[in-house]
Amino acid sequence: MAVPSLDETSIQVRFDAVGDTGRFEIELEFVQSLGDPSYLNWLAQQRILQQPEFVNYLEYLTYWRTPEYAKFIAFPHCLHFLDLLQHKPFRDAVINNEIRDELLQQYYLHWKSYYPGMAPNTSTDTPTTETTTDVAMTNGHTEQSAMNGDMAHAP
Repeated sequence: MAVPSLDETSIQVRFDAVGDTGRFEIELEFVQSLGDPSYLNWLAQQRILQQPEFVNYLEYLTYWRTPEYAKFIAFPHCLHFLDLLQHKPFRDAVINNEIRDELLQQYYLHWKSYYPGMAPNTSTDTPTTETTTDVAMTNGHTEQSAMNGDMAHAP
């Protein structure tokens, strides 16, 4: 399989066609996509991370770290991955599926601890099937039938 080549001239022509606003949006979306370990793994498997032109482009994109641009980034962890991509050992390692899985696991653990209110509910306050059935039985046949999906007896 041939490695896709990045032609700087064709990239510049595409950017010129969309204008400065389009270029801003394209680069913003691309920088944020670097926060996805699965996408980084795919880029590595396609050998795109080995292309000198792409490595230069990644270096160019570091301007997104400045406050005037960083304020537009919705997923700030992408800037950390952009920093990691500046280093050849990381670009070489991310081709490994186990590394991708480890990054995804760390990403999940960070999300789980950083946003504790969004973590799955593990409290015992949720009613059990037994409690729900007891309540339904005390209210009569209509509620029990509705719980079972028998809407013919529902009010």
